[in-house]
Amino acid sequence: MSIIMSGGMSLAMALLHGSFFDALSNWPTAWFTSFWVALPLSILVVPITKRVVDFFLNYSA
Repeated sequence: MSIIMSGGMSLAMALLHGSFFDALSNWPTAWFTSFWVALPLSILVVPITKRVVDFFLNYSA
């Protein structure tokens, strides 16, 4: 999940801020950096989000 999301978002941002060829040349570096931010963040956020969703689904009925 972190690989796909960081890759897609870094490519989208690179395409918005430059030409197509500039985006492709800068994208691997941006993807590498964003992956190392997204991985620990997803390791922390996903279990918390699961608990919150479970709480609302189990007690809302």
